[in-house]
Parts: sequence; C-alpha cells; structure tokens
Amino acid sequence: MHGGPSISIGMVRRVAPFAAPALAALGAGAIELRPDRLGELLAASGITVALVVLTVTLPWQRIAPGFQALVPLIYFAVVALLRDATGGQASSLTPLLILPLLWLALYSSHRQVILGLVAMMATLVVPQLVVGAPAYTSDGWQQAVLWQLVASFVALTVHQLVSTVAERAHHAEQVTRIGRLISDDREVRAELCEAVLAVSKADVALLMEPDDEGHLVTTGAAGVEVPAISLSLAGERSAAALALTSDERIVVLDAEQSDVVSPRLRTLTAGRSVVFEPIHGRNGAIGVLCIVWQKPLARRPQASRLASLALLASEAAIAIERADLVLALERSARVDTLTGLPNRRSIDEELPRALQRARRSRTPLCILMLDIDRFKAFNDEHGHQAGDRLLKSAASAWETTLRGSDYIGRYGGEEFVAILPDCSLARAHDVFARLQHAMPDEQTASAGAAEWDGEEGSDQLIARADRALYEAKDAGRSCCVEAPAPAAERSPRA
Repeated sequence: MHGGPSISIGMVRRVAPFAAPALAALGAGAIELRPDRLGELLAASGITVALVVLTVTLPWQRIAPGFQALVPLIYFAVVALLRDATGGQASSLTPLLILPLLWLALYSSHRQVILGLVAMMATLVVPQLVVGAPAYTSDGWQQAVLWQLVASFVALTVHQLVSTVAERAHHAEQVTRIGRLISDDREVRAELCEAVLAVSKADVALLMEPDDEGHLVTTGAAGVEVPAISLSLAGERSAAALALTSDERIVVLDAEQSDVVSPRLRTLTAGRSVVFEPIHGRNGAIGVLCIVWQKPLARRPQASRLASLALLASEAAIAIERADLVLALERSARVDTLTGLPNRRSIDEELPRALQRARRSRTPLCILMLDIDRFKAFNDEHGHQAGDRLLKSAASAWETTLRGSDYIGRYGGEEFVAILPDCSLARAHDVFARLQHAMPDEQTASAGAAEWDGEEGSDQLIARADRALYEAKDAGRSCCVEAPAPAAERSPRA
C-alpha cells in the first residue's frame, strides 16, 4: 500500500539488540509479577511495543536529534513500571536501565547522555522517596548510588569512544576529499580551507603562500571572503611567516596578547586563538594554514585533531603542487616560449570571446595581422639567434605600446595578430603607425587590418586580415592595407 509508514532495514538492525532484551523482559516481568501490579505490566508492555514500532517506522533523518532522544528517555519510565511490578528494589529487571543509556551513548550527544543519567537517577531515587518500604527499603540508596556510578562510567566511556571513532572517520573523509582534488585542481585551495574547518571546528581557515616578491599572501579562505593579507617574510615578525620558515606548527591560544599574530589577521578574521600549520611540499614548506577560532580556546587542541590537520596539510601539499603544475602546463600550452606572448592556440580561443564582447557592447572591433618585413633575409644575414632576439624585442615593444584592453599574440613564424576592441579601421591605422615606430633595429613591419562586420566568424575575420597583409607585402611592405568588407569581397568583379 502507498502512503503507509515504511520500515527502515537499517533501523531494524540498530534497534534489534535493544528490542530483544526489552521484549524478553516483559516475559520475565509476567513471571515475577506481583498480583496487584498487572496494570503496570500492561502499561510497560504497551509503551515498549509502541517505542519499538515507532523506532523502526519513523523517518529519523527528518526528525530533530532532540526528539530522537525521547525514545530512550521514555523507556526509563518503562523500567520504572517493570521494577515496581516485579518486586520494586529487589526486581531482577533493574539492569534494563543500561539499555536506554547505551542507546544514548551510541547515537546521541554528550548533553543527551547526561540527561539520560539524570533520568536513570530519577528512576532509582523517586520510588525510594515516594513509595518507600516495604518495596523500597533504606538499602536501596546504596544500590542506587552503585548503579549510578557504574552506569555513568560505562555510558560516558562508550560515548567518548564512539565520538572519537566518528571524529577520526570524519577527519579521514576530509583527507580523502582533499586527495580526490589531486585529479580536480580547479578549486583545490578553497576546498582545502573548507575541509580544514570541518576537521578543526574552527570559524575561519586561511591558506597563505609565498609570492615572488618575498611576501606571504592569502590564496584561499573559508568562513570569510579571501582577505587581502600580505606579510613580509623578511621584515615582519609574524607567526605565519615563522611557521613557514621554521616548518613547525605554532599554536597561539590568546591572539590578542601575542606579538607574533598579525594585527591585520586578527582584525579581518576576529581571531582569538590561531593555529599556524605549515604545508610540507617536496622541498620544504610551501604554505601555511591559519586556523582561527573567534572564541578563545581554553587549552591546546587535542593531539588527534592536530595530527588530522597535519595529515590534511600533507595531502593538500600534493594537491596544491599538482594544481600549480597543471596550471603551468596549461599556460605553457598557450604561451609562445620565445616571445612570452600568447600563441596561436590562445589567439584562436580569445578572438571568439572578443567578438562576443563586441556584440554585447555594440562597439567596433579590428584586428591587425602583422608581419616583420624581410625576416628571412635578416636571419640569413645575422643568424638565427639575432632573428630570435628581433622577434623578442618586437613582441616586447608592441605589447607595451598597445592599450591594456588590446591583445597581441604570435600567430606563427614572424607573424603576429593584434585584437583591438572598441577600435575602427581609421584608429587601427593609428595603432599600426605606433607599432611601426616601436620596431627595434630600424626594422619595419607590414599589416593587414580587418574590421569585424558583426556577423562573420573569427576564421573569416582572420582570413580577410591575412589577405590584406599579402596585399601590403605586394604593395612594397612597411604599410597597412585595409581588408574590404565581406560583402565587397563577395560581389562579382566588373
């Protein structure tokens, strides 16, 4: 039937070890039953069966943890009824008190375990006070204290063991999560910081790495937006820099009283306690994790948690170095190794994007196909090394001459392509004149200029500029020839 309660097999397996002795106790209760206590036995039986049924049918994933704890807490009332029905203080069913305590220790929070111990105390003490002799004698107080002490030790120990195992499993999951990022390098720094927060239970996690100018800068964050923190590795005393250079963990419990925690870090993260965990790469520390608590820690974090952070940092080092290597490989695949300019592959990727931006902004766009004049003859006369130096010098001069919004790359050999957004053909001639003036060693260049018609594809635009370049060469070089509009090129010749 549809719409009825569904039974969770997993919950049946979880409940079975508790339900079996609880149901068996009802049979034992019937044997030991005091003649005038049948009503209590029936009430205990009804509540027990109802609790078992509810436990295996309710959608526990959607029920708040506080309400989940009600089931074992209610069972203390069942034990109280069974004890009173089977002899009171002398009942053999008193050990049933362990069942709800074990459930709470295994599946509930520390606060709920304490609440269970209080409920157990009430189960033992209230009958002594309310019912009294002959079912509950003065000897019962000693029994109640002994049961309470033993149950407290067992419940709290089991709960601590379960919490430790769960925490270690969670830490291992976070380490595995970072390990998976080795094959997914795009968000490794942000994911690392998120994993650190999950393991440490901190409020903010920052990743700081050294840059090329001798500073330690933030490259990833969780809990806050990536803050603009830059610490000098040489001229500034800071725990982050010290952790990096010494390759040792630094724990600061009171950041406000510390002279090695950067005031900027405290201000931007509202940090009160901070752990600085170095990230060990193949050749020493490659970065530092700054793990920040906004409420001061009373004592040093547990050794197991610090060990998990160290393991996480080790996995992160592999992922970060891999990400940087992949980024360098991707960059080298798109950069011309001689001139440092984007290569043809990059030009082929950038030009369609530039056309899309021009379409959205409804602004003109031109390209220049540039060629260094008589380059082969220059190579033959001065040698290939001189030719390479000419290409590098021209590329550097042209890159600095163009606007920041312009784009220039090496198309191949001595040919270059300049993408000029928001530029008409008339202005493209002015750009070529500046590029010609910037040519080193009194060399010259030729160019073909083509303005995008708003419809053609990037290949067609490049082809028009290329044809115009050949016309410039045929016209004597050292000049710029405009490509006719596509419609004019398609019209029949007279």
